[in-house]
Amino acid sequence: MAAGPPNPLAGRGPAVAGILAALLFLAVWTPLQTERAVPPTSDLYTHLSVARHLLRGDGFLTDVTYPLSFAFPFARTLPQPLIHRMPGFAALLTLPVAAAGGDPARAVVFTQVFMALILAGIAGLGVWGLVLRGRGRGTWLWLVLLGASPLFAFAVEWGHDELAAGALLLGIQLALAPGENPGPRRVGLMAGLLALIRLELIWIPVLWWLARWGKDRRFWLMLAVLAAVMAPWSLRNLRVTGQPFFTLQGVAEHAKDTRTFPGYTVYRGLEPQPLVESLRRDPEALARKAARGLRFYRDDLTRLMPWPWLAVLAAVPLAGLLRPSGGAAAPGRVRIPPLGPAAVTLVLMIALYAPFDHDLRHLIPLLPVLFWELSRTLAGVRWPGHPRRAWLRGPVLGACGLILAFLLPCPLPGWESAAADAARRQTLVAAAVEEARSTRQGVLFFEYSAVPWYADRPGVWSPLNTEVRQKILDTTFLLPQAEKAE
Repeated sequence: MAAGPPNPLAGRGPAVAGILAALLFLAVWTPLQTERAVPPTSDLYTHLSVARHLLRGDGFLTDVTYPLSFAFPFARTLPQPLIHRMPGFAALLTLPVAAAGGDPARAVVFTQVFMALILAGIAGLGVWGLVLRGRGRGTWLWLVLLGASPLFAFAVEWGHDELAAGALLLGIQLALAPGENPGPRRVGLMAGLLALIRLELIWIPVLWWLARWGKDRRFWLMLAVLAAVMAPWSLRNLRVTGQPFFTLQGVAEHAKDTRTFPGYTVYRGLEPQPLVESLRRDPEALARKAARGLRFYRDDLTRLMPWPWLAVLAAVPLAGLLRPSGGAAAPGRVRIPPLGPAAVTLVLMIALYAPFDHDLRHLIPLLPVLFWELSRTLAGVRWPGHPRRAWLRGPVLGACGLILAFLLPCPLPGWESAAADAARRQTLVAAAVEEARSTRQGVLFFEYSAVPWYADRPGVWSPLNTEVRQKILDTTFLLPQAEKAE
C-alpha cells in the first residue's frame, strides 16, 4: 500500500523554532522602532469604528463615510452599513478594541501592539516553513529582510490591513509549496479569509494553485471552501445593496485622481462612476492614469526592497526557464522555476493597481512571500567549501542582508512627511473632536476620519460643495445608534 503524502505539520522542531524566532524578532525589532503619529485621515479609523459597532452588537456599521455613498438609497443612514471596506480586518480589530475597554486612544495603541504581534507571527511562520523544508540557514536572511523593511514598520504603526493579508498569503504560499500536500480545505479557508480582508487579491491563491498543482478534484474543493467562507458576507451585501460583491470603490477608484476628478473629488460628490461608463466616456483619462501608475511602481520598486534582491527575483526564474530541467514533473503538477510565482505575482499586482491607486502599501501583502522565497532560494544554493563550515552560510546570508539594508536603504520620504504632518495636526484634530462632542445635533461633517472615532459619533467626510452637503442633509436618516451617541 502506497504511503500517503507527508504531513507538513508533523514534528515539533520546526514549530518550536518558529515560536522562538517570533519571540526573538519581537524582542529585537520593537525597541528599534520610531514612534510615528497615525495620520488623522487614516483608513484605520474606519476599521476601528466598525469593530466598535460589532462589539456593541450593532453589526457591520461604520461611523466614517464618504459623500459618494449617499448617492445610493441603501447608504443614506448614519451610522452607515459598511460598503467601502471589507469586513475581515475590522473583525480582527475587535480584539484590541475590546481590550481597550472603550478608550479610543488606548484602542489605537493596542491595535499597534496587535499589529506587531501579527508581524512577529509572520516572522515565526516563515522560520517554521524554512526549517520544515531543510532551509533553516535562510532564517538569518529572512528575519533581517523583515526587520529592515520600513514598509512593515509603517504597517504596524498605522494599522494597515495589508499586513494581515500578507500573513495569509504567506500561509497559502507555504501550503502550496512544491513537495507539500496542499490541503484544499486549509488553502480554501485562508483564501476566503484573505478575500474578506482584501477582495481584489482573491485571484492570487487561485493562480498559485493552478501554477503548482493544476486542476483536479482538490482544486474544486478548495474553491468550494473559499466560496463558503465568503458566502455570509456576499449574502449580507446582496440583502443590503442588491449586489453580492458591491464596493463603493468599484464606482469611483478608477476615476480618482484623473483630469476629470482630481484628487479625491469623486468621493466627495454624489456622482458614481461605473467603470464601463468611464471607459466609454473618457478612455484617454483612464489610460493616462494607468500609464502614470506603471511609472510610479517602476520608479518606486527600490523602495519595496533593494535592487539586488529585485535582480534575484528576476534572474532566478529566468535562469530556471532557460536551463533544461533535469527530469519530468510529477503527474498533475507543473514544473516552474524557483521564485517564479512570486515574481510573476508582483508584476500582475502592479498591473492590477496601476489603473486604480498608486501606493506602495498595496504591495505589502506580497512582501512576506517575496522575502521568504528569496531566503528559501538563497539558502538552497550550494557553496564551495568544507561541509563542516556549512553552518556559516546562514550568518553570511544574514550579514549580506544587513549590509544591503545599510548601503541601499528603502526610504519612504512621503510616508515620513505624512507622519510628521500628523504629529503637527494633533492639536487641530483634538479641537475638532471636542467640537464634535459638544455639538451633537444633526449630521457631523468632518475633515479628519479620526474625529468620528474619537468623538464616538458617525459623520460624513467634507463634501465637495454646499449643494452636495445640502443633499446629504436632506436625505440622511440618523439611526438609533447615532441618536444614543447624542
